[in-house]
Amino acid sequence: KAHIQGNLNMGQSRKDLLNIIAALIPYIGYPRALNALNLLDDIKK
Repeated sequence: KAHIQGNLNMGQSRKDLLNIIAALIPYIGYPRALNALNLLDDIKK
């Protein structure tokens, strides 16, 4: 959660973070990618 917030504070867009999470799916697995997406949605609300 802190890493996502830090990236947003540094100027990364939500779209950029979505693309990064999608690119990481083969490496981190689908469940962890879903957790990251849920955290991204929680922060943006």
